Amino acid sequence: MVRPAFDPVHAALSGALVGHVLTALTFAPPDALAAVSAAPRSASSIAEAASALDVDLAFVPSWLPSAPGTVAALREVGVAPAWVVRGPLWPTLEHVGLENGLRLTARDPDALASQLDLQVERSRSAVLVGMRLDVSAIVVAEDLAGNDGLLVAPDFALAEVVPRLHAVVAPAIDDGVAAVLHSDGDIRALLPALARAGFTAVHAGGGLSRDAFERLFWAARRLGFGVIGGISTGDLVTPAGAVFAGTSASLLARAGGLLIGDDGGVERAREMRLLETAFAAARSDLPPDRL
Repeated sequence: MVRPAFDPVHAALSGALVGHVLTALTFAPPDALAAVSAAPRSASSIAEAASALDVDLAFVPSWLPSAPGTVAALREVGVAPAWVVRGPLWPTLEHVGLENGLRLTARDPDALASQLDLQVERSRSAVLVGMRLDVSAIVVAEDLAGNDGLLVAPDFALAEVVPRLHAVVAPAIDDGVAAVLHSDGDIRALLPALARAGFTAVHAGGGLSRDAFERLFWAARRLGFGVIGGISTGDLVTPAGAVFAGTSASLLARAGGLLIGDDGGVERAREMRLLETAFAAARSDLPPDRL
């Protein structure tokens, strides 16, 4: 991949301070996109929403039939596409039954190995498709935590999940494409292992209070990670809440490595419109010459 002399999105995803506010649109269903897009159910809907929101990066779920067209449409409007693939754990748990699968992670991890490896190959194949489309980043969606901490035992996550996450993104890492992990909840305990696995950034999904997000952010920054997030869906209830969220995130952006984005929980048109308000507040609160 041939990159420009300075690619601010790639730099931020590598933990750098880039000199101006960057924003990202992550997961949103068609009804939410329709609030800022005139093409709510086409390949251009994400691109139109990203353009209307004036973001720098937008997630493209690889499993959507419109995904290749969305990548092209984002490029046309100057937005970096981040190609999202599923991680191996949750498809495996769904395949064997969630309750049974979670029990096996603790009692008999070897029983899940073959299915996990099958899912790695499927996810890796999706990564290769994204690379052929010349995407800016690969995002592996793997929810490893919730409101109360990790969903699986730390030993299982470190021994069985993180090495397989590395196998999924290895082709991207080898080609210099940023590897990002999306997870809900507090995954601070896994950050050092994720860094060793070649990930350079995390998307902080739902399940985090503002204080919890800040703790995750600073833990990530100490390891040189980039972070996507800072705007909780819970903030997108009133205009005042959206403005406060945007300005708070802009203060964190002073530390570098932050693409201010939603937490992936935006589902309603009103939330999308208030996300636009939050982004505007973030940009106005932190002019480029003050970073």
